[in-house]
Amino acid sequence: MPNEDDWLLASKVLYWLSHSRRKKGGRRLSKLKARASQRMAFDALLGVSARRWKTTIITENHDDFKAIAYYCKGLKVVKDSDFFG
Repeated sequence: MPNEDDWLLASKVLYWLSHSRRKKGGRRLSKLKARASQRMAFDALLGVSARRWKTTIITENHDDFKAIAYYCKGLKVVKDSDFFG
């Protein structure tokens, strides 16, 4: 269950990710695919909660979680194929 600090950190991570996308896009924020921003918000919240609980995220969506982990120090992320074989 996310707590107040998780919500705050997740919002900061989303800000930093969008700022990074803006830098790469030449000051223009590139458009995300449909529902991608909602999924990223849920992933950021899951990531910061997992970090607080010192658990590892095992995911098929490795790239997004690695981007989140860059700004959420201590978050451990493993590709599902590496974990399950």
